[in-house]
Amino acid sequence: MRLFPLCAQRIREAAFLLDPERVFEHALSKAAVRIEIDGEHCAEPGWLAECVDRAIQAILERDRQDEQAGIPPDQPSKHFPVFIESCYVEPTAARLASIRYNALDARIRQGFQKVIVEGEPLQKVLELGLGPLERLQLDILLALKAIGLLDDAGVEELRVKEGQP
Repeated sequence: MRLFPLCAQRIREAAFLLDPERVFEHALSKAAVRIEIDGEHCAEPGWLAECVDRAIQAILERDRQDEQAGIPPDQPSKHFPVFIESCYVEPTAARLASIRYNALDARIRQGFQKVIVEGEPLQKVLELGLGPLERLQLDILLALKAIGLLDDAGVEELRVKEGQP
């Protein structure tokens, strides 16, 4: 069982920004419980990927619930390192940045991941169907806004410049 690489793969495929270690821990516990309850089905194709996807959704939902309840983030440096270390978001704001980014439409997350996180050339990203260029630019700005690195004025400025509604 190669669970950790599968966690990283599923996170990347969905273009979420989540800590793979955190997903791994949740997926491991979910897989263990499901093996006990549903042992005969664990050999089916996709079973483990489904466990990982459920773990991802559980983490996203738990973060949303904790944020709404006003519960302070538990170990933000451990759970949200991408936002703290790469995006320079304050640890106290990292969970909210994660919630807002990961709630974006998949197309927006994919464009941001390909251009900003992975550093793919624009032409290659556009060939993946994440364009046209103006939409990709706007998607990246919306992702930056969700993370808290850009305000409404920056997004609106590009919309007006590009003549978008």
